[in-house]
Amino acid sequence: MLQFAPIMARASEGDASNPEIAAASAIPADANLIVYRKYAEPTAWMPTVKIDGVKIAAVPNRHFVATKVALGAHKVALSWPLLSGQRNAEMDFTVVAEERQFFEVTGTSRVSGGGAGYLTFNMGSGIAQVKADYAEKTIQECCRLKPVKEASPK
Repeated sequence: MLQFAPIMARASEGDASNPEIAAASAIPADANLIVYRKYAEPTAWMPTVKIDGVKIAAVPNRHFVATKVALGAHKVALSWPLLSGQRNAEMDFTVVAEERQFFEVTGTSRVSGGGAGYLTFNMGSGIAQVKADYAEKTIQECCRLKPVKEASPK
């Protein structure tokens, strides 16, 4: 059974120049799994993040989810709504003591050409594991925390 703890930003986190915005983009200290979406197309739909098969949140652009998962092997999955035209993605990862895992949602959905009566599209999506320093900087500059759903017993 998946065990994780929903995490909310605390008002005490962030810089003094604009505490409300800084708190919304602060990564909670006890989170060890962070999934963010700076910008991924299509923008009209939100992919759902699942950890070990349990839905935790749908992630809009410029948002991130943060939670704490148990040590050991896990699977992070991204599932887009069917109408988005995007394929789902998943990735295995392992949590070790005191190490944070960061994943970025990616996606492209563009008209790439066409002719009389037809269009061609450039479509693609995924989830990529990224280095902590890059992810932390990106999240601080772009993203707001979106609360995760509590896991329901299976």
